[in-house]
This record gives sequence, structure tokens and C-alpha cells, in this order.
Amino acid sequence: MASFSIEIRVETGRSLSLSYWLEGGVSAWTVHVHRGDTIEWWCQSPFAIRFKGSPPVEEWRLDAESRNGTHRRTVRARNEAPHGRHPYTVAVNVGGGPPVIDDPEIIIEPEGD
Repeated sequence: MASFSIEIRVETGRSLSLSYWLEGGVSAWTVHVHRGDTIEWWCQSPFAIRFKGSPPVEEWRLDAESRNGTHRRTVRARNEAPHGRHPYTVAVNVGGGPPVIDDPEIIIEPEGD
């Protein structure tokens, strides 16, 4: 089983946006995982995640836990999760304004891919 650590970054510019990164600077807007893999999201700001439809992961909660100033949420892809695309919404609290919202996805790959 593999592990994926996804950093959620708040990008500043003309407007606030979110980007997602794996180790080594690999974009993680779409992440390909298998059943049983571990997925961790982390961010320097508080965040919440909500899957659109039935969550393909176990032990699901919306909000991230705060540890040592970093907010984290770690889950495992369910063994019975359907293969295919699983879009989700990320909302990051960046202070006094409205949250920054984005819609990335996880793809559960068939075994052997």
C-alpha cells in the first residue's frame, strides 16, 4: 500500500487560489490511488474537505486536526471504494474573509494499474 502526502497551498495574486503538491514538486490536483492507500492532506491554514457523493475513504470527518501549527487530515482509501473519479471540495480559512474553495479529485485505480 502506498502513502500520499498532499500539501494544500494558498496562492496569492490577483485573487486567492489553492494548489496541491506531492513531494518532489509534483502537482496533486488529481491523485491516482489504489484501495488501501493512505492519503494525508496538510495545510498551514485550517481547512475542511467534503467529497461529492459517498466518500471513498474510511474514518471520514470534514475538518482537519491541528498539530504544531499545521492542519492535517489522514485517511485510507476504502477496500470497497468504487474505481473511478471521486471529486471533492476543499475550503481553506485564510483569515477574516470568506474561505478559498476549490474542487480537486482522487481517482481510485483498478488493481494492477
